[in-house]
Amino acid sequence: MDQILGEGVHGKVVMVYDLATKEQSALKQVMLLDFREEEIRAWVAMEDNPHFPELYVLEVEGDKVLLFMEPLQPKITLTEVIDQYFSQLQQQGPAAQWSFSIFVVKGLLEAIQALHEKGYTHNDLHTGNILLEDTKSGMEVKVVDLGLAQVIPNPLTPGSRAQVINDLWNVLRTFIVLCAGYTFKSTHDMTEHWRNALRYVDESFREEFEEIVHFCINAAVNFATGLPAGELLNKLNEAGDVTEVCSWEEANEVFENGERTREYWVRRNDPNQCDSNPCVSEGTSRCEDLFQNYRCHCRQGYTGSNCHINIDDCGTNCLNGAICTDLINDYHCTCVPGFRGTNCEININECQSNPCQNGATCQDGANRWSCQCAPGWTGVSCQLDINECMSAPCLNGGTCNNLQNMFTCDCVQGFAGNGCEINVDDCYLDHCLNGGTCIDLVDDFSCICPAGFSGTTCEVNVNECESSPCLNQATCIDADNGFLCECLPGR
Repeated sequence: MDQILGEGVHGKVVMVYDLATKEQSALKQVMLLDFREEEIRAWVAMEDNPHFPELYVLEVEGDKVLLFMEPLQPKITLTEVIDQYFSQLQQQGPAAQWSFSIFVVKGLLEAIQALHEKGYTHNDLHTGNILLEDTKSGMEVKVVDLGLAQVIPNPLTPGSRAQVINDLWNVLRTFIVLCAGYTFKSTHDMTEHWRNALRYVDESFREEFEEIVHFCINAAVNFATGLPAGELLNKLNEAGDVTEVCSWEEANEVFENGERTREYWVRRNDPNQCDSNPCVSEGTSRCEDLFQNYRCHCRQGYTGSNCHINIDDCGTNCLNGAICTDLINDYHCTCVPGFRGTNCEININECQSNPCQNGATCQDGANRWSCQCAPGWTGVSCQLDINECMSAPCLNGGTCNNLQNMFTCDCVQGFAGNGCEINVDDCYLDHCLNGGTCIDLVDDFSCICPAGFSGTTCEVNVNECESSPCLNQATCIDADNGFLCECLPGR
């Protein structure tokens, strides 16, 4: 049975023996459907890097892809070191544990920095994928399993930026485990509560441990374009390995150069530049001691060499005439009436309270509203019914009735029309008889009768014989507007 070397993302890695070449290789089998082109490209990119096993050849066999790689032997995973030998490492003393931790993380950072510079992220960095190989030149740190490697695009996307930072978080998690034996459940737990691990770090290395962790978190959080793995590697190189403090004579024997000895001596004896508290405490997260200098790491909202300047966060953030108050890494906008929002960018809709009545249209303004009233209404809120009777539209004694946006008139007898402006023609039925002439009055009429007729409607024929106009016993015969006398014979 082939020796199992490890478990990959998509399958096991086993040791195989080539009968033709008499050579061993590590074989990783991946189903063709699961195979990712990025894995091969990443292996090829890292083929000359000592921190990654060499990829010998790739073959496709049916529905499988076979990756033949350099076997690492003798080797041990960092998981096995932590599980089986960590207590022995601690027994060797704080200096040995610190030196081992720095050695491993330096190698790990060199690998990740090289991978990032070639344009890939690992995305599955954990202690099971970090190996220690015993070579002729000494112990070497190896990184394996590029099954989840991703291309780093240029320019960076938010997703690829997160993957670069995730690699760095996993390096930091490894560093904390090695130095303190403390494991965090998640990245968020680590970044928020990493100081919980401080009590497990020996006091002589606690300050350097805190500085490195803090530097790593800042490098990741503030990562924009440069690769943070390289920045942290430089920081670890500054920390260096633990060595004894030697005398001038001993140093001079090592360096064999007076100038280099003086540089070393001054550096080793350079006082802590932060002891004088040069950084303004309110604006400083920490003071970093440098060679004959210091660096103040400012809290958000502060700047300046000593973090003494509160950054003006107001700028032009507050809108619509608002007053801006600068705070610490923040600002506050006092809005003028009629506006709201963080930047007073929202015009308050005064029409939301429905101030306009009776079907009016509300028009919102700046801290005001106005109503466009429907016909027949007036007032600020269109709450008043316009009295259409105020203009006395009803004539000739008519009574006005006010309605919504209109009026009606109750006319007196003899008048009609919307405004009682029409005198009803009482002659339209031709009341006057016998040729009488009708004169229209108000709710009445009068007849001018022709000669020979009288009465209200000229209905009476005047009897001209009533005056006895005929003489000598003649007979009077009434006629229209006259009479005839029928005389006796002989008369």
